[in-house]
Amino acid sequence: MRGVWERARIAPYLAAGECELVQRALPDWQRAYANGSPDIPGVPRALVERLASQLTFTGGHDDLGPIISKLRRFAAAGIDEVSLRLYGDAEDSIRLIAKEVMPELR
Repeated sequence: MRGVWERARIAPYLAAGECELVQRALPDWQRAYANGSPDIPGVPRALVERLASQLTFTGGHDDLGPIISKLRRFAAAGIDEVSLRLYGDAEDSIRLIAKEVMPELR
């Protein structure tokens, strides 16, 4: 969660009033994240879904093209760090990232 919800990061995807709403609800976002809940009190579900689709990514081998494109957009927006949460075989995932993703981002 660290820097993801900073105004500069979310402004390209939201109207000014929506940015204010997200900023005011930061403690609720943090609680929801800690509890594994998709519900943020006072924040419409559609806004949560829009941010999730714009600021996160997930997928498998067949999704690498769109994921790489999204990572490039993140970099263009000033994001220079990402956090990974790997599911399944983490070792295979790390190898895939090293072989297929990292060379595309240099």
